[in-house]
Amino acid sequence: MFLHSGLTASTNKPALHRNFRAECKLVARTTKRCSVAVLTLEPKVSRFVCLKQHHKNYAHIASIGDSTSCVYLNQRQKSNTDHICVRSEERKMETSGLSFITNVPENPMQIFANWHNEANEHSDPNLFLDTMTIAGLSDTDDLLNRNVILRKHDDNGLIFVTERNTMKFKDFVKNPSVAAVFLWIYMINGTAVTRQVRVLGKVAELSELEIAEFYKEEPLFARIRSKICRCGEPVDWNDLKAKHDLTLKDYQDGKDTLPQRDTYTAMRIIPQKFDFYHARRHEIADRVKYTLEDGKWINYHIAT
Repeated sequence: MFLHSGLTASTNKPALHRNFRAECKLVARTTKRCSVAVLTLEPKVSRFVCLKQHHKNYAHIASIGDSTSCVYLNQRQKSNTDHICVRSEERKMETSGLSFITNVPENPMQIFANWHNEANEHSDPNLFLDTMTIAGLSDTDDLLNRNVILRKHDDNGLIFVTERNTMKFKDFVKNPSVAAVFLWIYMINGTAVTRQVRVLGKVAELSELEIAEFYKEEPLFARIRSKICRCGEPVDWNDLKAKHDLTLKDYQDGKDTLPQRDTYTAMRIIPQKFDFYHARRHEIADRVKYTLEDGKWINYHIAT
Protein backbone atom coordinates (compact mmCIF):
# COMPACT_ATOMS: atom_id res chain seq x y z
CA MET A 1 0.00 0.00 0.00
CA PHE A 2 1.29 3.47 -0.81
CA LEU A 3 -0.83 5.47 1.61
CA HIS A 4 -0.52 5.17 5.38
CA SER A 5 -2.47 7.77 7.30
CA GLY A 6 -4.56 5.98 9.89
CA LEU A 7 -7.52 6.35 7.52
CA THR A 8 -9.71 3.39 6.57
CA ALA A 9 -12.41 3.08 3.92
CA SER A 10 -14.67 0.67 2.08
CA THR A 11 -16.23 1.05 -1.37
CA ASN A 12 -19.73 1.34 0.14
CA LYS A 13 -19.16 3.55 3.18
CA PRO A 14 -15.93 5.54 3.08
CA ALA A 15 -14.60 6.28 6.54
CA LEU A 16 -12.92 9.50 7.50
CA HIS A 17 -10.46 10.01 10.36
CA ARG A 18 -11.60 12.98 12.44
CA ASN A 19 -8.19 14.67 12.34
CA PHE A 20 -7.39 13.82 8.74
CA ARG A 21 -8.68 17.12 7.33
CA ALA A 22 -6.28 19.06 9.56
CA GLU A 23 -3.33 16.77 8.84
CA CYS A 24 -3.67 16.47 5.07
CA LYS A 25 -3.18 19.01 2.32
CA LEU A 26 -4.31 18.17 -1.22
CA VAL A 27 -3.42 20.11 -4.34
CA ALA A 28 -4.88 18.92 -7.66
CA ARG A 29 -3.64 19.87 -11.13
CA THR A 30 -6.00 18.91 -13.97
CA THR A 31 -5.02 18.30 -17.57
CA LYS A 32 -7.04 16.91 -20.47
CA ARG A 33 -6.23 13.31 -19.57
CA CYS A 34 -5.48 13.27 -15.90
CA SER A 35 -4.87 15.20 -12.69
CA VAL A 36 -2.15 14.65 -10.12
CA ALA A 37 -2.97 15.03 -6.44
CA VAL A 38 -0.16 15.56 -3.94
CA LEU A 39 -0.97 14.71 -0.32
CA THR A 40 1.30 15.76 2.54
CA LEU A 41 0.55 13.28 5.33
CA GLU A 42 3.53 13.85 7.61
CA PRO A 43 6.58 16.15 7.77
CA LYS A 44 8.90 15.83 4.74
CA VAL A 45 6.83 13.02 3.22
CA SER A 46 4.62 13.52 0.17
CA ARG A 47 2.52 11.08 -1.78
CA PHE A 48 1.26 11.19 -5.38
CA VAL A 49 -2.03 9.30 -5.32
CA CYS A 50 -4.55 8.22 -7.91
CA LEU A 51 -8.19 9.27 -7.53
CA LYS A 52 -10.53 6.93 -9.44
CA GLN A 53 -13.90 8.39 -8.57
CA HIS A 54 -15.50 10.68 -6.00
CA HIS A 55 -18.61 10.35 -3.92
CA LYS A 56 -19.96 13.54 -2.27
CA ASN A 57 -17.03 14.90 -0.24
CA TYR A 58 -14.93 11.75 -0.58
CA ALA A 59 -12.75 10.38 -3.36
CA HIS A 60 -11.58 6.77 -3.61
CA ILE A 61 -7.87 6.28 -3.96
CA ALA A 62 -6.66 3.45 -6.17
CA SER A 63 -4.31 1.05 -4.43
CA ILE A 64 -2.67 -2.34 -4.89
CA GLY A 65 -5.11 -5.25 -5.04
CA ASP A 66 -8.75 -4.85 -4.12
CA SER A 67 -8.19 -2.57 -1.10
CA THR A 68 -9.24 1.06 -1.20
CA SER A 69 -8.74 4.16 0.91
CA CYS A 70 -10.35 7.56 0.76
CA VAL A 71 -9.47 11.22 1.23
CA TYR A 72 -11.62 14.24 2.05
CA LEU A 73 -12.13 16.81 -0.68
CA ASN A 74 -13.93 20.10 -0.09
CA GLN A 75 -16.24 21.57 -2.70
CA ARG A 76 -13.52 23.64 -4.37
CA GLN A 77 -11.12 20.69 -4.53
CA LYS A 78 -13.59 18.24 -6.14
CA SER A 79 -13.28 17.73 -9.85
CA ASN A 80 -15.01 15.75 -12.54
CA THR A 81 -11.80 14.15 -13.67
CA ASP A 82 -12.31 10.60 -14.91
CA HIS A 83 -8.87 9.46 -13.90
CA ILE A 84 -5.91 10.77 -11.96
CA CYS A 85 -2.49 9.31 -12.65
CA VAL A 86 -0.57 7.41 -9.98
CA ARG A 87 2.99 7.92 -8.86
CA SER A 88 4.70 7.65 -5.46
CA GLU A 89 7.61 9.66 -4.15
CA GLU A 90 10.40 7.80 -2.37
CA ARG A 91 11.10 8.61 1.25
CA LYS A 92 14.19 10.77 1.01
CA MET A 93 15.41 10.13 4.53
CA GLU A 94 15.05 6.34 4.60
CA THR A 95 18.01 4.03 4.08
CA SER A 96 18.99 0.45 4.74
CA GLY A 97 22.10 -1.69 4.97
CA LEU A 98 23.63 -4.84 6.38
CA SER A 99 25.83 -4.89 9.44
CA PHE A 100 28.66 -7.42 9.48
CA ILE A 101 30.77 -8.83 12.32
CA THR A 102 34.38 -8.94 11.14
CA ASN A 103 37.51 -10.55 12.58
CA VAL A 104 35.72 -13.43 14.31
CA PRO A 105 38.27 -15.13 16.61
CA GLU A 106 38.37 -18.80 17.56
CA ASN A 107 37.73 -18.06 21.25
CA PRO A 108 34.43 -16.22 21.87
CA MET A 109 35.81 -14.61 25.03
CA GLN A 110 38.15 -12.60 22.79
CA ILE A 111 35.31 -11.00 20.85
CA PHE A 112 33.49 -10.46 24.16
CA ALA A 113 36.52 -8.62 25.53
CA ASN A 114 36.78 -6.47 22.38
CA TRP A 115 33.11 -5.50 22.46
CA HIS A 116 33.19 -4.89 26.21
CA ASN A 117 36.19 -2.56 25.88
CA GLU A 118 34.59 -0.65 23.01
CA ALA A 119 31.32 -0.19 24.92
CA ASN A 120 33.25 1.05 27.93
CA GLU A 121 35.30 3.45 25.80
CA HIS A 122 32.30 5.05 24.08
CA SER A 123 29.92 5.16 27.05
CA ASP A 124 29.58 7.76 29.78
CA PRO A 125 32.04 6.63 32.49
CA ASN A 126 29.59 7.82 35.15
CA LEU A 127 26.79 5.66 33.74
CA PHE A 128 28.50 2.58 32.32
CA LEU A 129 27.93 -0.44 34.53
CA ASP A 130 29.04 -4.00 33.86
CA THR A 131 25.49 -5.20 34.29
CA MET A 132 24.41 -8.60 33.03
CA THR A 133 21.04 -10.26 33.35
CA ILE A 134 21.26 -13.87 34.49
CA ALA A 135 18.41 -16.39 34.58
CA GLY A 136 18.03 -19.83 36.12
CA LEU A 137 15.45 -22.19 37.59
CA SER A 138 14.12 -21.81 41.13
CA ASP A 139 13.52 -24.69 43.53
CA THR A 140 9.95 -24.81 42.18
CA ASP A 141 11.20 -24.83 38.56
CA ASP A 142 10.11 -21.25 37.93
CA LEU A 143 12.34 -19.23 35.64
CA LEU A 144 13.88 -16.33 37.57
CA ASN A 145 16.13 -13.57 36.26
CA ARG A 146 18.04 -10.78 37.93
CA ASN A 147 20.77 -8.25 37.18
CA VAL A 148 24.24 -8.69 38.64
CA ILE A 149 27.53 -6.88 38.17
CA LEU A 150 30.19 -8.54 36.06
CA ARG A 151 33.29 -8.49 38.26
CA LYS A 152 35.74 -10.15 35.91
CA HIS A 153 35.94 -11.89 32.55
CA ASP A 154 38.71 -14.08 31.14
CA ASP A 155 39.13 -17.04 28.81
CA ASN A 156 37.44 -19.25 31.39
CA GLY A 157 34.20 -17.29 31.65
CA LEU A 158 32.32 -14.55 33.51
CA ILE A 159 32.47 -13.93 37.27
CA PHE A 160 29.96 -12.30 39.63
CA VAL A 161 29.77 -12.14 43.43
CA THR A 162 26.83 -12.93 45.69
CA GLU A 163 25.93 -14.26 49.14
CA ARG A 164 25.36 -17.89 50.05
CA ASN A 165 22.09 -16.95 51.75
CA THR A 166 20.57 -15.59 48.52
CA MET A 167 17.96 -17.38 46.44
CA LYS A 168 20.12 -17.29 43.32
CA PHE A 169 23.01 -19.06 45.06
CA LYS A 170 20.72 -21.78 46.38
CA ASP A 171 19.05 -22.13 42.98
CA PHE A 172 22.35 -22.46 41.14
CA VAL A 173 23.65 -25.03 43.61
CA LYS A 174 20.59 -27.15 42.86
CA ASN A 175 20.56 -26.47 39.10
CA PRO A 176 23.75 -24.86 37.70
CA SER A 177 22.28 -24.14 34.25
CA VAL A 178 22.33 -20.40 33.52
CA ALA A 179 21.51 -17.94 30.76
CA ALA A 180 23.14 -14.50 30.71
CA VAL A 181 22.70 -11.47 28.47
CA PHE A 182 24.50 -8.16 27.97
CA LEU A 183 23.09 -5.16 26.05
CA TRP A 184 25.31 -2.25 25.03
CA ILE A 185 24.05 0.76 23.06
CA TYR A 186 26.42 3.65 22.33
CA MET A 187 27.50 6.15 19.65
CA ILE A 188 30.53 5.92 17.35
CA ASN A 189 31.16 8.84 14.98
CA GLY A 190 27.54 9.92 15.26
CA THR A 191 26.13 6.46 14.52
CA ALA A 192 24.22 4.40 17.08
CA VAL A 193 25.65 0.93 17.66
CA THR A 194 23.70 -1.86 19.34
CA ARG A 195 25.45 -4.97 20.59
CA GLN A 196 23.99 -7.86 22.51
CA VAL A 197 25.75 -10.93 23.88
CA ARG A 198 23.83 -13.99 25.04
CA VAL A 199 25.49 -16.80 26.93
CA LEU A 200 24.37 -20.29 27.91
CA GLY A 201 26.41 -22.34 30.35
CA LYS A 202 26.88 -23.67 33.86
CA VAL A 203 27.63 -21.89 37.13
CA ALA A 204 30.40 -23.01 39.51
CA GLU A 205 31.63 -21.51 42.78
CA LEU A 206 35.19 -20.21 42.92
CA SER A 207 37.83 -21.40 45.37
CA GLU A 208 38.08 -19.74 48.79
CA LEU A 209 41.33 -18.04 47.80
CA GLU A 210 39.74 -16.53 44.70
CA ILE A 211 36.69 -15.43 46.69
CA ALA A 212 38.91 -13.70 49.25
CA GLU A 213 40.60 -11.68 46.50
CA PHE A 214 37.26 -10.33 45.34
CA TYR A 215 36.22 -9.39 48.88
CA LYS A 216 39.33 -7.23 49.23
CA GLU A 217 38.02 -5.10 46.35
CA GLU A 218 34.56 -4.55 47.86
CA PRO A 219 33.60 -0.93 48.71
CA LEU A 220 32.55 -0.06 52.25
CA PHE A 221 28.78 -0.18 51.65
CA ALA A 222 29.07 -3.69 50.18
CA ARG A 223 31.00 -4.97 53.22
CA ILE A 224 28.43 -3.44 55.57
CA ARG A 225 25.64 -5.01 53.53
CA SER A 226 27.32 -8.40 53.78
CA LYS A 227 27.28 -8.10 57.58
CA ILE A 228 23.80 -6.71 58.30
CA CYS A 229 21.61 -7.97 55.43
CA ARG A 230 20.08 -11.37 54.84
CA CYS A 231 18.86 -11.15 51.26
CA GLY A 232 15.17 -11.78 50.69
CA GLU A 233 14.11 -11.87 54.35
CA PRO A 234 11.53 -9.43 55.79
CA VAL A 235 13.11 -6.41 57.45
CA ASP A 236 12.10 -3.28 59.32
CA TRP A 237 13.77 -0.32 57.62
CA ASN A 238 14.28 1.61 60.88
CA ASP A 239 15.95 -1.39 62.52
CA LEU A 240 18.18 -1.88 59.51
CA LYS A 241 19.08 1.82 59.51
CA ALA A 242 20.09 1.62 63.17
CA LYS A 243 22.30 -1.44 62.49
CA HIS A 244 23.86 0.28 59.49
CA ASP A 245 24.68 3.48 61.37
CA LEU A 246 26.16 1.57 64.32
CA THR A 247 28.28 -0.61 62.04
CA LEU A 248 29.49 2.42 60.12
CA LYS A 249 30.45 4.22 63.34
CA ASP A 250 32.31 1.18 64.67
CA TYR A 251 34.22 0.94 61.40
CA GLN A 252 35.13 4.64 61.44
CA ASP A 253 36.22 4.35 65.08
CA GLY A 254 38.40 1.35 64.26
CA LYS A 255 36.32 -1.08 66.34
CA ASP A 256 35.18 -3.21 63.36
CA THR A 257 37.32 -3.98 60.31
CA LEU A 258 34.41 -5.71 58.57
CA PRO A 259 36.19 -8.97 57.77
CA GLN A 260 34.85 -11.34 55.15
CA ARG A 261 31.91 -13.38 56.34
CA ASP A 262 31.35 -17.01 55.44
CA THR A 263 28.24 -16.05 53.43
CA TYR A 264 30.24 -14.04 50.89
CA THR A 265 31.08 -15.91 47.69
CA ALA A 266 31.85 -15.58 43.98
CA MET A 267 30.65 -17.66 41.05
CA ARG A 268 31.84 -18.23 37.51
CA ILE A 269 29.65 -18.74 34.45
CA ILE A 270 31.37 -21.38 32.31
CA PRO A 271 30.05 -20.74 28.78
CA GLN A 272 28.89 -23.48 26.44
CA LYS A 273 27.18 -21.30 23.82
CA PHE A 274 27.45 -17.67 22.70
CA ASP A 275 25.25 -15.54 20.46
CA PHE A 276 26.77 -12.19 19.39
CA TYR A 277 24.39 -9.59 17.87
CA HIS A 278 25.67 -6.43 16.14
CA ALA A 279 23.74 -3.67 14.36
CA ARG A 280 24.29 -0.09 13.32
CA ARG A 281 21.40 2.31 12.92
CA HIS A 282 19.22 1.63 9.85
CA GLU A 283 21.01 -1.66 9.18
CA ILE A 284 19.93 -5.28 9.42
CA ALA A 285 21.84 -6.92 12.25
CA ASP A 286 24.44 -9.64 11.92
CA ARG A 287 24.85 -12.46 14.42
CA VAL A 288 27.63 -14.93 15.14
CA LYS A 289 26.92 -18.06 17.12
CA TYR A 290 29.51 -20.11 19.01
CA THR A 291 28.96 -23.68 20.18
CA LEU A 292 31.41 -25.73 22.25
CA GLU A 293 31.80 -29.17 20.67
CA ASP A 294 34.29 -31.73 22.05
CA GLY A 295 36.26 -28.96 23.73
CA LYS A 296 36.52 -26.83 20.57
CA TRP A 297 34.58 -23.69 19.70
CA ILE A 298 32.64 -23.77 16.41
CA ASN A 299 31.34 -20.43 15.06
CA TYR A 300 29.16 -19.35 12.15
CA HIS A 301 27.02 -16.40 11.09
CA ILE A 302 23.25 -16.74 11.53
CA ALA A 303 20.31 -14.65 10.33
CA THR A 304 18.74 -12.09 12.63
